[in-house]
Amino acid sequence: GKSLSRYLFHMTNDNVISVPWGHISAYCEKKDSEVITVGGLKKIQNIKIGDEVLTQNGWMPVDNTYKRHYAGKIIKITPALLNIPCELTPEHKVLTRRYFRKRFGARQLRTWGRKRYELDKFEWKRAEELHARYNGDYESDMLVVPRIKQTKMVESVDLTPTKEGLVQKLRLTDELLEIYGWYVSEGWTANNTRIGIANTNTVFVDRIEQLVNNMGYNSRVQKQDRKDSQYKPCYNIWIYNKQLTTLINSSFGRGCDNKHLPPWVFDLSNKQLIPLMRGLFLGDGSIFITGGRIYISYTTKSKTLIVQLWQLLTRFGLIACV
Repeated sequence: GKSLSRYLFHMTNDNVISVPWGHISAYCEKKDSEVITVGGLKKIQNIKIGDEVLTQNGWMPVDNTYKRHYAGKIIKITPALLNIPCELTPEHKVLTRRYFRKRFGARQLRTWGRKRYELDKFEWKRAEELHARYNGDYESDMLVVPRIKQTKMVESVDLTPTKEGLVQKLRLTDELLEIYGWYVSEGWTANNTRIGIANTNTVFVDRIEQLVNNMGYNSRVQKQDRKDSQYKPCYNIWIYNKQLTTLINSSFGRGCDNKHLPPWVFDLSNKQLIPLMRGLFLGDGSIFITGGRIYISYTTKSKTLIVQLWQLLTRFGLIACV
């Protein structure tokens, strides 16, 4: 069978080497290295057959995994913009593009701020051959990360089956998608029967309440005054619907550490993603100016969520820094 490395890095037979215990790929990652799966980040030691992992050809299922004892050198790679380290054996192949600064004649020439740079062709390199960029360096290797493309249209999601076993579908309207974004940033659930979203901005509170009313759900706004008068009062918007609460718990997670996006989000069109991203960034996003430049940031305790947002932003041609 094919090894996990084939799926992660789309290896060809030319990239497979022979090892004493059989003709299989000997490329390995340390057991606690994280892999991007359709359900979020997952340590490679916990990857199972059937899990879908991100490859240059999109999401691909794993049909086999291998492990071996190794006591040699380990190469640690940390992509500059993603900041998620990966530890590999030296011979592990990595897809790269060579970066040249202030030189001319390469196949592509672009402008990056005020500095001019060039990118060479795509190339598979051994991990031990990679060259990191340091201040003043004219050449370095850039790691290639696949951009997730939409593969199908998603117009609805299934709700929890009724007592009679009927499965109802919930249409993904702009209002619902924005509520999902607000929940991931500012929400929680209570007693598996209601959804709470908190905010101190009365404009946002009114907006959320209007979204819920447009969806036809019952809601209530609860004001909470702070003990310290220097802080604004906080408003909790309660949404009462058991099926929607169950769906949100199972799809987006509970608790700020465990928030994530379900797999079907990556099949939304860019037009559908806009209200979802609006709810996310109005909730936990911020805008600030530094050095005359405008920056937009998003803050979360969930490592999986931040990587998923990083991936979604590439759909709009935006490259973020984690």
